[in-house]
Amino acid sequence: GRVSLSWDAVNNADGYQIWMSDSANGTYTIAKSIEDGNTTSYAKSGLNSGSTAYFKVRAYVQDGDKKTFGAYSETVSAAVK
Repeated sequence: GRVSLSWDAVNNADGYQIWMSDSANGTYTIAKSIEDGNTTSYAKSGLNSGSTAYFKVRAYVQDGDKKTFGAYSETVSAAVK
């Protein structure tokens, strides 16, 4: 199964973290860290077809080795196809 996500770009972002869970109030883990502020989509594969996955995204800016994170997006659910 696969889910495709897209989001609006955040001004001056250096990258994004995509967090995923199998329930809305469950434990979220990082599904992907994108190190390009111009990338605003991600496809997650290897999921169970017919299930529901929950995602949230947050942007970051990087100064040397330090990343400063923005707030999480609203959580969205996606039916896995």
